[in-house]
Amino acid sequence: MKRSIAMIALVCAVGLLPVAKTHAQEGKYKALFLYKFCQYIKWTGKSEITIGVLGNSPVLLELQTIKDRGSGKFKLIKISGAEEAQRCDMIFLPEAQSRNFELIQSKIEGKPVVVVAEDPSLAEKGAEISFYIEGGKLKFIINKQAISETGVQVSNGLFSIARII
Repeated sequence: MKRSIAMIALVCAVGLLPVAKTHAQEGKYKALFLYKFCQYIKWTGKSEITIGVLGNSPVLLELQTIKDRGSGKFKLIKISGAEEAQRCDMIFLPEAQSRNFELIQSKIEGKPVVVVAEDPSLAEKGAEISFYIEGGKLKFIINKQAISETGVQVSNGLFSIARII
């Protein structure tokens, strides 16, 4: 029942989140999505998920706020390079860091790490999840092949509200 309520909340969020007027507000919505993604993706043998944010991003601050409120049971780290990416279960790649995508991918290849990119073009290059804006609303793409290669288990409910490539 709780899972159904949470899925309904995520579906509503997908349909109702207008693109924010400021980068910080947009960061709040992306952080909320990342937090919810952790509830619909299962990593084998993990009770606490480590989310890494590459570089500086309002998303890092918003995720810290979620964590500080006690809402999220996850470890949050700011990563500064590809070597640190190996310590994460999920990595948020801000658009300003898109140039580092291939290096990150080479370091985490074959590991159960989900990359969530701000640049929607990275979904076609192998990012598991990417954000995009459609009709003034924040949405996301799931690269089904890339996410299946990580070995994580994804809820069908998450697939049902994403654009799949």
